Amino acid sequence: MSLGLVWILVILVVLIAVGVTWRRAQRGVARTMDAQSGLEQGTMTLTGVSPRPLDADKNGEATVTISGSLAGPSTSPRPVYGRFVWKFADTWPEVGDQLAVVYKIGKADTTWHVGTLTPPPV
Repeated sequence: MSLGLVWILVILVVLIAVGVTWRRAQRGVARTMDAQSGLEQGTMTLTGVSPRPLDADKNGEATVTISGSLAGPSTSPRPVYGRFVWKFADTWPEVGDQLAVVYKIGKADTTWHVGTLTPPPV
C-alpha cells in the first residue's frame, strides 16, 4: 500500500469521526421543533441518570446518560436511553423527573430527543 493511499484513508477516517461526533452533539441539545414536521411530543420518566461530574467542560457543559420510559399520544410506554450534553448550570436530572421529548411518529425508539414542539402557525 502506498504512503499516499494511507494518508487518504487516515483523512477519511478523521472526517467520518468528526461528522459522527458533530451529529451526536446535535442530538444531545434540547431544541424546539415545528409541530408540522411529522413529529410528536411525549414524556420521558427517568429511571436512571449518570452521576453529575465535579466540573464542567470549557463550554460550561457536561455529558449525562439517562434512561427511562418514553410515552406519548400514539406511543405506548417503552424503555429508552441516551447520552446528552447538559448545561452544567442547569438542574441535573434525577430519577423520577419527567422530561418533554420529541420524536418521529412511529419511530420513537430511534428518533427521540429532549425538547418541545412549537404550535403550528394559524
